[in-house]
Amino acid sequence: MLFKKTDIQYDIEQVKWEYDNLFSNISGYPPNRYESEGGGTQLCLQSYTDDDNPYTNGCGSMSRFPERTENGYHRLNPIFKGTIFENIIEAYSRARFLTMVMHSTYSVHQDKASRLHLAIDTHPNAYFFWPDQKEFVHIPADGYLYWVDTTLPHTFVNAGPDRTHLVMVE
Repeated sequence: MLFKKTDIQYDIEQVKWEYDNLFSNISGYPPNRYESEGGGTQLCLQSYTDDDNPYTNGCGSMSRFPERTENGYHRLNPIFKGTIFENIIEAYSRARFLTMVMHSTYSVHQDKASRLHLAIDTHPNAYFFWPDQKEFVHIPADGYLYWVDTTLPHTFVNAGPDRTHLVMVE
């Protein structure tokens, strides 16, 4: 099984509203985002306790910090306190917003653990692709968490406008 819709659902309109308005009332924000190699940005919702860059150090490849584990990213970053995102990610680690710019793709890669995805802003031409299995999957913005097997070689293709997912490790 490459992906599965879970039984966990959130009010997607509330999620979108809070995401869109997250930084509007916070002075000095938004924090810097991590620039992804595949085209887009990432922003961490959680960090290590002693992180000097709590909004970006958990982004991108874990090879940047070989002494760290994904489960170590569990401290909620302050701007997410009191938001719907605090509730969504409380049982998970290394939660990040991943935004892929239009007409971009990631290289084929494997992660060390599967991921949970909550699509916030997407379209039908945004999909996972597992080349060995020759399977494509689109995750709709329906408020459900989707479990995705990212331990197998895969990529993500964004063949349309920008797309944003909340991504977490179980």
